[in-house]
Amino acid sequence: MRKLDVAQHEAGHAVVGVWLGMALRVVRVDPEAYPELDGYTHFRRTKTNALHYAIMCAAGPAADAIFARNEPDMWAPDFGLIKESGFSTKERRVLIDMATRYLRGPCRRAWESVTEELLHRDLTGGEIKALVAHGERIDE
Repeated sequence: MRKLDVAQHEAGHAVVGVWLGMALRVVRVDPEAYPELDGYTHFRRTKTNALHYAIMCAAGPAADAIFARNEPDMWAPDFGLIKESGFSTKERRVLIDMATRYLRGPCRRAWESVTEELLHRDLTGGEIKALVAHGERIDE
């Protein structure tokens, strides 16, 4: 059974990353297919702007915080990637604030649509890109 909180978290990463121009491969939240992970968002490894990458990493925790789910232990992988990108703990708070502004602002509609779709199936980068760019509904 797919979980709403996992879908919101992963959709946050996916939508903000695509909004910032990152190349997304896939988003998965299927607990049966990937029992070791609640979910994951996989971007293509390219030379990415470190700030954009860090904001994308902060978007999952930002999505959780919007719904008053403060789970620092679960955010450890995201926080580790932010640290690897060269940002401090103090700067991490700013990155989460920036991601929150995207999720509440220009990415809100796509984030809601992607979350809803992830409750039914995993999505490709192209499907999410269409939602972010045009606000289109996904047709199976």
